Amino acid sequence: MRFDDYNIPTLKSWEKFQKMVCELFREIWQDPYAQEFGRIGQKQDGIDIIGKRQGASKHEAVQTTIETPLSESKVKKDYESSRNLDFELETFIIATSAKRDTNLQKLAINLSNNGPHSCKIWFWEDLVEKLAEYDHIQKKYYPQYFIKTVGNSSGKLVEIGDETTRWVLFISKLPEEHPHYGSVLLISDLLNYKCQTYRLGDHWSRLVIGDIEESSYGKCVGGNLYGAFLLSNWLNSYNTNEELFNINDSSTHYYELSTDQKKELDAIINNK
Repeated sequence: MRFDDYNIPTLKSWEKFQKMVCELFREIWQDPYAQEFGRIGQKQDGIDIIGKRQGASKHEAVQTTIETPLSESKVKKDYESSRNLDFELETFIIATSAKRDTNLQKLAINLSNNGPHSCKIWFWEDLVEKLAEYDHIQKKYYPQYFIKTVGNSSGKLVEIGDETTRWVLFISKLPEEHPHYGSVLLISDLLNYKCQTYRLGDHWSRLVIGDIEESSYGKCVGGNLYGAFLLSNWLNSYNTNEELFNINDSSTHYYELSTDQKKELDAIINNK
């Protein structure tokens, strides 16, 4: 679902609402210099935000309000105040948390037809629709609604067994384009309900969940230290993710720890 498919609540703080609208119009106008107009206590002539649409010769101005319902008298008052500016406007905009209203829309049209600059009202539905286009603003003001997918992930189901134990792993390769997890594998141990990120070449202890000195059965991908060690060395027998994922489906492969690896494993188990 898109951001604007949800019933997005309005911001309760007028300061946050004004800052959000400013950031939004900075994007809409493509004007990095668009900014809040003046400060509290100064005469602002009904203006909260000022900027210029890319390529335009005149500025546009925005008055923000969380007054609900928005009254016709306020629209008229704010528009009249905007006429007192000592520079010409292209458009005067009221950005409001109020819902769309046909009477207010008609009023804005009449003010536009009879005034020196056009009058537009951006209702809450309009603002939410535009917010859906700008992830960074959504994330800043509505982090609880921010869900973003980054690429697709391929995976392979692998069964591994020795004389006494069986492992069922789902190995997925995270999207290359992710800034932190590109080329990382996600190893899911389906029988032991554990998963861990892993890069080929990582030390076997990467598959241990928590403190290795306190690990016991069930606290490792692989079930225990033996399983973690075996699975890690098997994974590291592949040079690249591509080589690992080129394992033919439904085919049988054999892997055996080297003599040195067996000695290392015995030392780990005995020390434990």
